[in-house]
Amino acid sequence: MTVTRKPRVLIVDDEPDICRNFSDILTDLGYENDWVCDGGSALDLVRRKPFDVALLDLHMPGMDGVALYREMKRIRAGIVAILVTANAGSLISDEALALGAWRVVAKPVHLPDLLDLIDRASEQPMILIVDDDLRLCDHLWQV
Repeated sequence: MTVTRKPRVLIVDDEPDICRNFSDILTDLGYENDWVCDGGSALDLVRRKPFDVALLDLHMPGMDGVALYREMKRIRAGIVAILVTANAGSLISDEALALGAWRVVAKPVHLPDLLDLIDRASEQPMILIVDDDLRLCDHLWQV
C-alpha cells in the first residue's frame, strides 16, 4: 500500500487571524504548514524549508504576492503558488498567472475548493529550463 504525503504548505497573509485560521484547518487535516505575515519573513522561511504549495495574499504592504512569488521561484523553483485576493480579475492577477502562479482564488475562499486546489497543485509537473540565453529561457517559460 502506497501512502502519499500531504503537501507542505506555506501561508502568507498580512492578517495574522487569516494565517492562524488556515493553519489550524490545515493542521487538523494533516497538512504540514507554516505561516508568516510578510514577504521578507516568507523568503527567510523558504530558504530554510522546502514547501510544495504557497498560499499567498495578493495585496500585502511592502511586498505583494506577485513580487514575493517572483523571489520565491528564484530560491525554490518547485513551489506552486496559489494567490488569494479580493480582486481576482485585476491586472496584477494576470501578471501573477503570467509569472507562473498556478491559480488566483477570489476571497472569500470556499474552503473545500481551496483544499482540492492545494492537493492538485502539489501534483503539477515541473520543467526546468537551463540556458545562458535569458531571452530564450523567458520565451520558453512563456510558451
